Amino acid sequence: MDSDKIQYEEALATSVTQIGLKVRTSNSLESAGIRTIGHLLKSPRSKLMMLPNFGEKSLVECLAALRKAGFKVIVREKPKKPPKKIKATLVNLKYVKGLPKSTVNALAKADIKIVDDVIDTPISELIAILDSGQYVSLCNIIKKNLGVSVVAAKNL
Repeated sequence: MDSDKIQYEEALATSVTQIGLKVRTSNSLESAGIRTIGHLLKSPRSKLMMLPNFGEKSLVECLAALRKAGFKVIVREKPKKPPKKIKATLVNLKYVKGLPKSTVNALAKADIKIVDDVIDTPISELIAILDSGQYVSLCNIIKKNLGVSVVAAKNL
């Protein structure tokens, strides 16, 4: 192998923690199994945007770090936001920003994993799983982040 190819392969094997990313961004990547520059370069933008604690700022940060590390990065995909009302209801609850992990875990134990499941589950069952404050918070967070209304009982 020539030295350029060896250097390139070594660069691809470099950890994402070593390219100057913020701790939150590198932790988000690593928790999704994206541990090297090679993995990062192969990851589609749509997959990255679905990671917890990873948004447009994190994406821009990654692109800048890759360019600084000497990689030419060409963005081919347009950012995708889930359409409101229809497909937004298929979003996994663990990717809804601001939704506490304890709420997501409690719902997951009852096999409620996507927004559609929340909408289809009777309020009485949701209240049996969550306390009233968690339920109202869940409704507000889904409405704020996805524009999807979940019926919230006001006097619980």
